[in-house]
Amino acid sequence: MTSPTSHTRRLTGFVTAALLVGVAALGAACSSDSTTTPTSSTSTEAPSPTSVPNTNAEGVTALGAWARTSPMSATTGAAYMELVGGPTDDELVGASVASTIAASVELHETSMAGGDMDDMGDSMGMMTMRQVPSIAVPAEQTVALTPGGLHLMLIELAKPLEAGEVFDLTLSFASGEQLVVPTEVRAG
Repeated sequence: MTSPTSHTRRLTGFVTAALLVGVAALGAACSSDSTTTPTSSTSTEAPSPTSVPNTNAEGVTALGAWARTSPMSATTGAAYMELVGGPTDDELVGASVASTIAASVELHETSMAGGDMDDMGDSMGMMTMRQVPSIAVPAEQTVALTPGGLHLMLIELAKPLEAGEVFDLTLSFASGEQLVVPTEVRAG
């Protein structure tokens, strides 16, 4: 497990590099040098929208947002990402997508139930999933939304999620801020 300090260093390095690239691009775009010749790129692929960090005004950053492909008969889907807290504590309190993706989005947690028997005689030693009211995002710490842990459930899918699709997922925080996160559908 990496420490919050190493995440902060990695994030700070990434932000610094991104700012330097942005300043260089701005300088090139604003340059009045008419002798500059256009360069060609050998890559035909655009960068993945989920590889770019998304930050709201309070400083919460979403990284690596993706959703799992869904079978043709599935009525639910799941989305995952890392949330990196800004300078103050915040909480993810809701999420939404366009109705062309799903009817609603719920915050969920998968956990291991105890090995005891309940009143009905059923074993409780299995993975269970439950809706949670919020997900804490502590200041300057990373919260992973992963398969088998905290995640977002897409309820009543409008159609199956297919690999390569990208949709916007809007995250709502207790601070009142919202963050729109491009989410890429991936197999597995």
